[in-house]
Amino acid sequence: MVNISVLDCTLRDGGYVNNWNFGKNDIQSIIGELHKSKIEFIECGFLEDGCCDKNKSKFESIEIINQYLPSCVDKNKIVAMIAYGKFSINKIPTRNDELITALRLIYKKHQIKDALKYAKEIIARGYKLFINPTFINFYSLNEFKKTIEEINLIKPYAFTIVDSMGALNEEKLLEYINIANTHLDKDISLCVHLHNNFQLCFANIQKILRLNFERKIIIDGSILGMGRGAGNLPIEILIDYLNINYEKKYEKKYILNIADKYILKIFKNTPWGYSIPYYLSAVNNCHPNYATFLLNKKVEINIMDKIFKNISEEYKSEYNQGLINELYNKYC
Repeated sequence: MVNISVLDCTLRDGGYVNNWNFGKNDIQSIIGELHKSKIEFIECGFLEDGCCDKNKSKFESIEIINQYLPSCVDKNKIVAMIAYGKFSINKIPTRNDELITALRLIYKKHQIKDALKYAKEIIARGYKLFINPTFINFYSLNEFKKTIEEINLIKPYAFTIVDSMGALNEEKLLEYINIANTHLDKDISLCVHLHNNFQLCFANIQKILRLNFERKIIIDGSILGMGRGAGNLPIEILIDYLNINYEKKYEKKYILNIADKYILKIFKNTPWGYSIPYYLSAVNNCHPNYATFLLNKKVEINIMDKIFKNISEEYKSEYNQGLINELYNKYC
């Protein structure tokens, strides 16, 4: 039997939709309902210097997260995300029983050397660490293998394959998965974070689970797939599948309560999910923010495709506002 856990990232990745402005009371309620659903990990939001809006799922310190946790919630379930370069290492205290257990660190390919030094500091301070290199499709398979070898040296709790652009088809994703499983130390959990630009999230997760790896697998998802652009793996579909096929005991009614009370109203105001512009951004290996810009400008689909094809390799993974303005003015 595969050792499977689920991580909900609604309050973090979903925050790209509403600028993380869920409201403090709603954040507390969502965390409480997720806890009751028996999901193993709850990502409460970002840790980021200078964030002091109490209504956002962005926090200026680890200690302040406690104010958002209902008394019933097990702190061992709570995870916060750090984008490398946006939160001072000096603000991470040595962990004690009053603080959350786990942190996730995302970084870009060119940041790896400094990011792994930062990661070692987090581990030394007593936290379970998820290492999340972004835009995995920009790593050659050999670069990816070397990255895993470097990560093995710091022994994080989990390593995450992050398909930031939703650009990986089944064949390519499984290549990365198999390299990770072969070369990652057996005691490190393998986490998978997918985006739904090709409508393949759920199908690809099923393929991965059928490989029956002899290590712990953690699957990211969000309620209604809430997330930037095409969104993420819908967690309500995932837990239903795991209950039926893997003898899990998740309580879906609490997820549906969150959807009904908090998430659907956001969706009505700012919808997310599959669309041709986000499909085109994935096909062309471009940052989804380019698609968002062109959508807001109501650019015709055939012109969008032409613009995506004219984004240079240098700027595909790194959103550049000046470049997209220039291309928009040239072709529109």
